Amino acid sequence: MPTPELLESLPGPEELRRRSIVLAALDAVMTTDSPKYVYRPGWRADESLASMDNGAGDEYSIIFGPNGTYVRGFDHESEMNTFDQADAALWPGLTDHLPAVFRSYIDDFTLDGVPTMTVCLWWAVGDPSWNCSDFAYPDGDVYADGASWMFGALTDWTLEDFLDHATYYGCEMSPALAHHLMASLPLTEEHMAALNPTADAARALAKVEALRYPVQ
Repeated sequence: MPTPELLESLPGPEELRRRSIVLAALDAVMTTDSPKYVYRPGWRADESLASMDNGAGDEYSIIFGPNGTYVRGFDHESEMNTFDQADAALWPGLTDHLPAVFRSYIDDFTLDGVPTMTVCLWWAVGDPSWNCSDFAYPDGDVYADGASWMFGALTDWTLEDFLDHATYYGCEMSPALAHHLMASLPLTEEHMAALNPTADAARALAKVEALRYPVQ
């Protein structure tokens, strides 16, 4: 899934936010530290942040703010990773058409002060769809940016895909509970116990509620 295909596959900003919260909620129940998927509703005064970090150097960040939604991804093995280059510039053309209201975000995600990005998308307020800059891929390889795998948990929103995603946590989730989560239906302590019998159900429910996921 090269970036142009990702533009067609990603849901709109609010659905993207909802799915991000679902992924973060599942992660919050199943892990105690170093979560892979995170959602920070109060990242800044008027901005929320959804992120993924696989612990191996690959990550994405999605900022939901008053000017729109900004998506940045980083595949550390991509040929478009320019971190080790002397001038530390991003891949040529990657952010050429990025609107001014989003440009400050480039410096928010750095490694040793150097911006890290191989995927850059945005949906500004008033836009009808996702956008990206027009640039040349290395050797014409449209899959070089890492978008083909990085956002799969957000784009492949089917029961089969969600159940497969749950196996990452060693969770054998029932189809009924998977449907419940995928639809953002309210969760209870009983749901927490079904997802992770070793977790403190009340504490897990509080963590989920802090993500702005509905509970009861």
